[in-house]
Amino acid sequence: MIPWQCFPEPNPGRDPIQAQYYSIRGYWDDFWLRSRSGAKGSPPVREDAFPKRGYLEVKFRDYS
Repeated sequence: MIPWQCFPEPNPGRDPIQAQYYSIRGYWDDFWLRSRSGAKGSPPVREDAFPKRGYLEVKFRDYS
């Protein structure tokens, strides 16, 4: 689970906490959007670069 962070004015270049958050969030966003088209362990191919799936974001608290 990645706790959601609210940054009124995002500035990852000046805040190491924000930089780490965006790095981790970006990694998982990319991970959940991609799907390998070949067998497990096969080298990636061009078709693997296109988004094929997504993820469901479940909000259990209202942060507004």
